[in-house]
This record gives sequence, C-alpha cells and structure tokens, in this order.
Amino acid sequence: MDLCDLRWAEVRRGQPPLGKVGDDWAIITEFSAPSPSRYVRLITTFVRVDASVQPGFGDERLPQGLVAIIGGRPA
Repeated sequence: MDLCDLRWAEVRRGQPPLGKVGDDWAIITEFSAPSPSRYVRLITTFVRVDASVQPGFGDERLPQGLVAIIGGRPA
C-alpha cells in the first residue's frame, strides 16, 4: 500500500496520466486535485487471465447495473 498526500498532488499538478505495460498486464494511473484539500488518484489495472462475470462476491449481491469480475492468479 502507498499513501499520497497533498504535497504529491502539487508535484503532479499538470502532469499527464502514467501507464506501464507488461507481457500480460497493463496499468494506467490518472491524477486530479479537484480542490485544495482533495487529491484523487485513479488506478486501472488490466490483466490477461481467465475471469468470470458474476452478480456479486460470494453471497453478497451488487446493485442492479454493477457486476463483479472474478479471476485468479495462475498457479
């Protein structure tokens, strides 16, 4: 886990999104500071594995219009 504080938001101001790609994965990180006291970091990760679309996790069901993507790591 990593933590970003408002100083990091100031350093990142005006910088483009970051992206990295591997053989079977990709990650995109976007940054914004919508107010002086708020920093938002959005991270999207893509992995190439078998996955299934389910209505929720275990016995918990997600609201209509949301789905859970269930996958696992290769052994």
